[in-house]
Amino acid sequence: MRTLAVLLLVIGGTFSSAFGAASGVFERWLAHQTLTLPKGTVPPFEADVKILLGNVHVKAEFGDLECHGFRVAALESVPEASAIRVALRGVAANCSGQIEYSTSLGLSGYAGAVLTSENSSAQLRVASPAWDMLSPQPPELKLDACSGTVGLRLQITSGSFWTEFARYLPGFIKKLEDLAGRTISEQLCGPVLDVGTRTLKSWMNRSLAEARSKYQAEEVPVQQSWVDWAEHELTQGIVMFQEQFLEPRKVYDWLIADRCIVGADTVCFKQELCVAGNDSSCVVSEEAGHMSLDVRKTTWGIRDFDLSPLAAQNASLAANLSASSFQIYPVFNLSFAPQGERGSFELVSMNLSLAQVHLGANLTVAVDKLVYSTVKSFQYLQPDCLARAVQRMQLNRMDAAFQLQQIGFSTDSNATLLSGAASLAEQMLGPQQGLRNFSALLLRGFAQNQFATSWNGSIAHWLGTHRPRHCPLPKGEGVYGPTGRTLIRPNFGRACCWLAACTAALGILMAFWAPRSRWWFRGALCQSEVVPKHLAVSLPVMIMACLFFLLGSNYLLMAQTFVNLEQAPNFVWNAFQVMVYSLFYSIDALYYEAHLQAMSWVLLCFSAILPYVKLLLMLLGWLAPKNLLPLRIRSFILVLMDDIGKFSLVDVFTVQILSGVFHVEIFGEQNFRMALRTRGELGFAAFVCATVVSLVIGHLCRHYNEKSQKSSRSPLEEQIELRASELQAESLGQPLSGNASARNASWSESLIVPALWLTLALSLAGCILPAYSVHLKTIFGPLGQSRLSLFQFAFLLPSFAEHPLAWTSLFNQATFVVFALGVNFLQILMLLVLRWRKTPKFKNIDVRAVAHCLGAWAAMDVALISMFLTMVELKQSDFVHLDDPTKEKLSRLVGMDLRGGDKGLSVDVQLQSGTFILFAAVLMHAWISRAALRQD
Repeated sequence: MRTLAVLLLVIGGTFSSAFGAASGVFERWLAHQTLTLPKGTVPPFEADVKILLGNVHVKAEFGDLECHGFRVAALESVPEASAIRVALRGVAANCSGQIEYSTSLGLSGYAGAVLTSENSSAQLRVASPAWDMLSPQPPELKLDACSGTVGLRLQITSGSFWTEFARYLPGFIKKLEDLAGRTISEQLCGPVLDVGTRTLKSWMNRSLAEARSKYQAEEVPVQQSWVDWAEHELTQGIVMFQEQFLEPRKVYDWLIADRCIVGADTVCFKQELCVAGNDSSCVVSEEAGHMSLDVRKTTWGIRDFDLSPLAAQNASLAANLSASSFQIYPVFNLSFAPQGERGSFELVSMNLSLAQVHLGANLTVAVDKLVYSTVKSFQYLQPDCLARAVQRMQLNRMDAAFQLQQIGFSTDSNATLLSGAASLAEQMLGPQQGLRNFSALLLRGFAQNQFATSWNGSIAHWLGTHRPRHCPLPKGEGVYGPTGRTLIRPNFGRACCWLAACTAALGILMAFWAPRSRWWFRGALCQSEVVPKHLAVSLPVMIMACLFFLLGSNYLLMAQTFVNLEQAPNFVWNAFQVMVYSLFYSIDALYYEAHLQAMSWVLLCFSAILPYVKLLLMLLGWLAPKNLLPLRIRSFILVLMDDIGKFSLVDVFTVQILSGVFHVEIFGEQNFRMALRTRGELGFAAFVCATVVSLVIGHLCRHYNEKSQKSSRSPLEEQIELRASELQAESLGQPLSGNASARNASWSESLIVPALWLTLALSLAGCILPAYSVHLKTIFGPLGQSRLSLFQFAFLLPSFAEHPLAWTSLFNQATFVVFALGVNFLQILMLLVLRWRKTPKFKNIDVRAVAHCLGAWAAMDVALISMFLTMVELKQSDFVHLDDPTKEKLSRLVGMDLRGGDKGLSVDVQLQSGTFILFAAVLMHAWISRAALRQD
């Protein structure tokens, strides 16, 4: 019985796997298989053999048999009325072993034998009547009309008696062959077929019960320490993004409607999927001694796809998807390579069509509130950040419903039994067969049970992989790779800002209560009688406060660019971080990443070195006595620092220009939008505060220096110092506040008024005309573009922020309007007033002194320099770097060939006519303002 069962298993394996001609994969695999049949597997048999004039009764039983050389020539299936007739042709095998014999003559013993099957065949009728999917019983699979021919040949190879005896008794060997063949045929179509039928029915009963059951995970009690997803901005943002952006724009149809999800093409989602095989991902190597199966390519088509908005309640998430039709076309690759031989490959294609597909899932994601609150909003979906906060995650339930419309199979060759098996499978699952509905039910059960179990296993593996890891630091806050330094230190920066605020408060208190001391720095500028007491004491303290603010801002983030999901009036979610801007981080990024070494040195000098040097020199000029710092050197230092102090505004204008460049809004439904925004951070506020205060301090130092010299000079000294100051001012190109030099009528004086009007006209024209244009491009296509003038930029600056009416946004706008625009126009107008009124006094206001002060604060030239540097930096920067593996994954995900450049987000900037006109205007402004003040 065991032999027949094993033989049936071999034939059944051949039947189901479709072995065929010598060129087929399974044929080669079968030819390399060996099978051991233990003693008793082939039942013993006996016969009466006529020898000469008498009969001899012979009994024989096979011992252990080693079988090899299996072959099957053909598998044929012919559909009949409500049934299919299956036939196997040319089944062959070779077995060798021992025979235990005994005869009525008293002879017994063992002999070696070879049992060969040649040209055997089998036929079977398979019927599967129509079956209702609501039936409590599985479909009745009938196996009847079984017949077979086993052509066996027996050869005695050892044993002295049998070897000699068999030569003279060919009829005896033939008799044994016929007896063994009939016995095997009767067993195959009798007891073995019955056992197979019962086993198959038992499996179908068990599968039916499993398919109709639903996976139900253990109930998870809700805890107060878990995140309530119904109120969390992550799920709110996802839901709004689905409802107002994805569905109305039919993004689902573009993304997944017709896709190649597995395959070697660039636009396929994944290259190969191993189903069963060796450890080399189903790529058969020389050492592989078994078959492997992989999905070489799979395409699908979906119609009327709909994904319900994510439903959230406490720690549970649920979603449903549906489609009117779903077709999937997988191509399987079957391969086999014996050791030392070249491998064989065969392809089989499948066509599966489903209708009225409905899938639903309920998931528990228990996330600790306290731990998750420390995660930045743009890191919510990062695996290492989410997993460390997850206390429990599981798929609770999976629901599936669909109708099986069509299922078909085909192969790339018609000469192998693989094609016969494909044809048989297609016939067995045809519309007239009950197995069709049963297969649909099994497929639904797989989705509801095995898929859910597999998904939970994958979740457990995912948690085990990511939970031990630390949530990565936001961009820029970690160790910068090329230098090995930490360039952004939020804790240190905030500590410096707190120290600066305390120092400033101390300076205010000292201005009212600290006495003026006249010790070692007697004769210093702060001890001059013209300097108010409160200013003499508080100004050095305020300089120290500015130094601390500068130091803190250098190690803090100044700005961040995000992809936001927003909905009026209050919902803002920073979904993705594009870039960060911090002084030291940006300097190193320009030097090492963008390879703009010259620009990085410019930024280092103007934004990192100049502010500190300016404040320290002003502190020296304020406190150093005359015997340590001569008056002429002090005047030179304070004049120079006041005139070049405005260049510290480079970083301020850079951040403001970034907010305008990185501003794109894509509107959805119901005031929902996806926006690209740049948000100013604490470092920006600290830097602006320090820079503006340092400008004021610089001019105060310069003003009281000139005033103290004027009040302390004798008439003769006044004339000498005045002449020296004029010579110094001429050498610097900057006049000092004080009495105007004598006006000498010349041809240049007659050009001042027209030049002032021309400068005003050029400034107005340059601010009205477009200054720059920006085209933002992603690897998927254009993202947005803008074309703004300086007036438009100043007006729209608050709208670039997340909260346009916040005081930080308005202060940011005021800074740009005052220093980049207002001061320039105001100084030109005041110079025109001076030429018209011919007097520096107007209602006790020294107009000339005010105009001179405004010249040091007119920062339109600094704004233009910042714009130029920023545009060059943006054009060279790589905000979203895409390596080849990432581009390959994106190509497969979206179904587009993205094998272009490495920049996921690129900025194409162009300076427009307004910028070039303004460059001419600021150059003329620098010349004419000095000429006008020198003449007044």
